Amino acid sequence: MRTTRVCLSLAACLALCAGTPMSAQTRTADAAVMLQAAVHQETVNGNLDSAITLYRRVAEDRRADRATVAKALVSLGRAYETLGQGEAQRAYQRVVNEFGDQTEQAAMARRRLAALVASAPQRDAPVDGITVKQLWTTRASLGINTVSPDGRRVAFVDWRNIDMEGLRGHADVAVYDLTTRRASVITDRPPQYLVDTYIADVIWSPDGQRLAYSLWDTSWTHMDLYTVGANGRDNRLLVNNVQFAELQPMAWSAAGGFIAASVKGWDDRYRIVLVSTRDGSTRVVKTLGGHAVHTISASPDGRFLLYEYHQGVGVTDHDLFLLASDGSSETPLAPHPADEPHGIFSPEGDRVLFLSRRSGQPGLWAIRVQDGRGTGEPELVRPDIGAAQLLGFTSTGALSYRISRGEANVFSSRLDLTGTGSLEGMEPLTSNFIGRNRRAVWSPDGSRVAFISMRGVGISEPHLVVRAMDTGEERSHGLPFQVFNRATRPAWTADGSGVLLEGGATGDPAPSDFRRMTYRVDVSSGAIEPQPHLHHASGTTGGIFRFATARQTQRLGELGLRLFGQPDLQRFRNGDFTLAPGEEPLLVREGVYRRPAGDGQDLRTIVYGHTHSWELSPDGNTLAMVLPSDTVEAISRVLFVMPVTGGAGSLKEIARAPTADQEKMAVRWLPDGSGLLFVTARREHERGTLWHVALDGSAPRRLSVALSWQQLAELDFAPDGSGRVALTMAASVNELWLMDGFSWQRRASR
Repeated sequence: MRTTRVCLSLAACLALCAGTPMSAQTRTADAAVMLQAAVHQETVNGNLDSAITLYRRVAEDRRADRATVAKALVSLGRAYETLGQGEAQRAYQRVVNEFGDQTEQAAMARRRLAALVASAPQRDAPVDGITVKQLWTTRASLGINTVSPDGRRVAFVDWRNIDMEGLRGHADVAVYDLTTRRASVITDRPPQYLVDTYIADVIWSPDGQRLAYSLWDTSWTHMDLYTVGANGRDNRLLVNNVQFAELQPMAWSAAGGFIAASVKGWDDRYRIVLVSTRDGSTRVVKTLGGHAVHTISASPDGRFLLYEYHQGVGVTDHDLFLLASDGSSETPLAPHPADEPHGIFSPEGDRVLFLSRRSGQPGLWAIRVQDGRGTGEPELVRPDIGAAQLLGFTSTGALSYRISRGEANVFSSRLDLTGTGSLEGMEPLTSNFIGRNRRAVWSPDGSRVAFISMRGVGISEPHLVVRAMDTGEERSHGLPFQVFNRATRPAWTADGSGVLLEGGATGDPAPSDFRRMTYRVDVSSGAIEPQPHLHHASGTTGGIFRFATARQTQRLGELGLRLFGQPDLQRFRNGDFTLAPGEEPLLVREGVYRRPAGDGQDLRTIVYGHTHSWELSPDGNTLAMVLPSDTVEAISRVLFVMPVTGGAGSLKEIARAPTADQEKMAVRWLPDGSGLLFVTARREHERGTLWHVALDGSAPRRLSVALSWQQLAELDFAPDGSGRVALTMAASVNELWLMDGFSWQRRASR
């Protein structure tokens, strides 16, 4: 595909969408332009419908060259996958059947076909009397216990990521009625530009009359637990969770007496806690290590809890465990080398249904349980459930589950900051493991990119991939440590021989003593070594962390500072960090704090205020940060700069969000340090407006590029000053399914 200016691509796009006649000669000459316009519509504007229209035009143009048509078909399949539409397989199959000579595109199509066949449940004829039906397809984030006991309603958090009447995007608890096809909000939260906290997890009570949810406290130090009536009334605080940091409700006991929750302590270790629904008292029944528990199920009589956990140190596969709710006993359910990430008690409590790959593909299995132990051999219930998450049983005994398709890939483009600005020549940086790649960063000499890719069995094992830009050769290095959803981002060493990554330590001195660590990966040999100090932070946007470049690290060393952005304030006060001799810690979180050497636990507050987004300048001398305005205290919407060393009166205002309802404002320095880019957006996940502002006091200039604050946070500039950037494009779709007709149901009905 030739690199084409986006203005030309958009002109072609508008002409096509308007139905403007084009001659055969013009169509032949502009097939590549049309394809570029389609890519722009999908990846920049987020308009999948327009992109699909253009991809299909290219794919059906018999005068277009074969390479362009093959690329259009693969892109068409990817777009259909994002929308959850079955036409994806048809597009990929055509590439395989008709364009085998296009080696790269044909290989990509075969991989996607194999993934679709492996992960998609068989939706036609019943298997052994079991039927499945799709209830809902949505972009809403669905979690544990999503479906109400009567099977009619779906609970989720209203993030403004779906467009539906009745929603407003205030991070409320919301409910969608599957029969009336209407949505409504249950809680009554103010918009996030007034109160910058959000609801994280929602579960139903056994009778369907109430919901429990976790909410970040306004101090952003911990999550509290609330309950609210399904009618929106009687919203009350159940646990003011100052004892722990994070809290996720996962199971409400059938008798309604307790809620089982996963909590993360201040020591970075996870625990299973029972919360009394009567008085909010908490009781720890199991202390774990540094890995989170993703699912908990309570037996109908409340005597036992079923949870999943890692099989061992450095092992990503899971086993299931039966834990007495008083903590008196624990046994593995049915140990097996295969990954078994989810399990749930049957409504009768005499069986556990669980997901497993013990047959070689994701299947649904069942095993009888008695007195907290598995009995007999597991039986295969459904061999083709796909990449599912079990949610819960309805009152009729049907099983609800979710199929998720998260798509993320890394692209290169050219960001033109002249005039109104544009993104040009969008090209994928890899054709391997499409949908599983993110956070690409350029090497110091610009010859390579490094990015994170999820690969291996179940596509769940983290790898660092290094791609040579001239030859396309990729080297993939498996990472034997836990990567963080937001914090693990590659940072090259100065000489380009290694990449630094932040990860979860699981080795010495004790497997259960989980700590953040910085690792160095040798990009030639793949050798991995833990580093003595946490790497310098260089910026944070919405919890997505960036790490210092070699140039920034050198300057911070000259200043005698170690810059932290991710640890909590309490650990900072306690001095729970390893510092090099002569270093002083500087923390940017809810403000800027410094602890001078020799002053004990005393902190010097340089700046105070909610800091949603901040970044260190390329030369390491200046901090740019977004802070609250005088009139809106809870949301960051004013851009300031200041020397990294602080000093009285050093804070200087550069720009403000244009309107008071802007809920997100993210900032990045330009590579030469001459100015800043920032994004303003009203919606949490939407693409917002990109602005450029110089440091000379001139007014911000609006650019035509639409980026979300997450995309700006993960964007990386090539070091050659060409304007090339690496960026991540991501989308996700959730399908809600119901499985019915289990053999024990049929026997009970006779």
